[in-house]
Amino acid sequence: MSVWVIGEQQNGKLLPITLELIHEGRILAKDLGTELGVAVAGSDIENETRNLIPYGADEVAAIDSPLLGTPDADLYAEAVVSFLRSKDPQAVLMCSTYDAREYTSIAAAELDSDLLTDCIELRYDETEKAILATRPSFDGKGFSVFRFAEGRKAFFSVRPGIMTKQEPVEGSDPKFEVFRPDLAGTAKRVTVSDRRAREKSDGGIVNAKLIVCGGRGMRDEAGFELLYQLADRLRGEVGCSRPCVDAGLAPLERQIGQSGSTVAPDIYIGFGVSGAVQHLMGFRRAKNIIAVNKDRRAPIFRACDYGVVGDAHSIIKRMIEYADRDPDSKTF
Repeated sequence: MSVWVIGEQQNGKLLPITLELIHEGRILAKDLGTELGVAVAGSDIENETRNLIPYGADEVAAIDSPLLGTPDADLYAEAVVSFLRSKDPQAVLMCSTYDAREYTSIAAAELDSDLLTDCIELRYDETEKAILATRPSFDGKGFSVFRFAEGRKAFFSVRPGIMTKQEPVEGSDPKFEVFRPDLAGTAKRVTVSDRRAREKSDGGIVNAKLIVCGGRGMRDEAGFELLYQLADRLRGEVGCSRPCVDAGLAPLERQIGQSGSTVAPDIYIGFGVSGAVQHLMGFRRAKNIIAVNKDRRAPIFRACDYGVVGDAHSIIKRMIEYADRDPDSKTF
């Protein structure tokens, strides 16, 4: 039995979450004493899939069919299931993106496997002889750890931005395969008549190196305007917590947390952010966490690397003044 990663692509291009899953899959496969395979499903996807060869998997496969040109849960599930049947995997790591969520549950059911969604940590426990998977509780106030005994087949979906990305591995020389599923007889319950790209206003927070994030303490639109000015000077992006979206101060695409985006910037600066666990989940992998809050008892001070007790508005204004006075301070 092996470990398989089902990578994610969009419009024929691999998404960064694929490298995160490979990194986690390599660790899991090593601990289980088995091999790691990586597959990507799509139309004319062979060449793009070959880009995964340097990343240390034992097998790399392109699940290629012209019928996979647009996302369709039934077709993608059938393609992945027909491929995995011959691999007999113990663990399958999937992306928890909107498209993948639609077919992951179908594939897991077809293969008579367990399914755990939105995992934030996967590890093998040698003592228990089991895979331990951690995911947030539904109320967002805690975490639950699920135990999957060795030999029990399971699918695990992981949200983008949670795991570390795999770096190229010297000498990586996996077996490469092109699998062409027979999808002609697959029943399509939904027909996509049109697909339009939505104009996003997230400014690219998922891949941002520096994020200035506003919480309830920013109070109003004027407070968020200060955040945008600071982000512009620091060449970063603006994020927010859920209360700010609910109050109409920022769009949903900028929300960080359990019900928003997961980010892993080099620097996260939270202004007026209290530190609710639902929000903390969204940036727990940030390399440096800086918190600014006038309430010295705010929970975020227990999660940050550097904390400043003070008025967020005043501190942002001083940072803007300093950035305007010293051009070198704009580069991070």
